[in-house]
Amino acid sequence: PEQVHVQIRARGTPCPARWQWQPQEDVLELTVDTPAFAVALGQAAVLYDGDVVLGGGIISARLDTAVPRDALLSS
Repeated sequence: PEQVHVQIRARGTPCPARWQWQPQEDVLELTVDTPAFAVALGQAAVLYDGDVVLGGGIISARLDTAVPRDALLSS
């Protein structure tokens, strides 16, 4: 489905998201419809269609303007 729910963190609440698969880069790009709190690289993201698990993966990048914590610490 075009619209899915994504859950970040084991106790997180699934939120609506849209996804786009980029097979050439082996990347699944998610765009959440509402702001997601404290998304960090290395966390798991699980995709759902209702009660059905569609799949998941490890967050490897953010496309917003957030600066990774290690970039702040290495200055």
